Amino acid sequence: MPQEFADVPDGTGSTVPINAKGAIDGAKTLSEAAGFLETRAAWLRSLEARGYQLTRPIQEDRGSAELVDPEV
Repeated sequence: MPQEFADVPDGTGSTVPINAKGAIDGAKTLSEAAGFLETRAAWLRSLEARGYQLTRPIQEDRGSAELVDPEV
């Protein structure tokens, strides 16, 4: 997994930047481009599984996710 997708900090209020610009840069084949996107998608799903949610809709390939306390 690319360094940019390394583990994110745990704890209430943690914010993770999301930047999709250049997500498939450097791909030499369609399969390689798909692999880059699949890696990114898996990372985003793992954030959501850990309790992160977008702070607002993604705009111009950029956004952020924040750790949200589960409702009791």
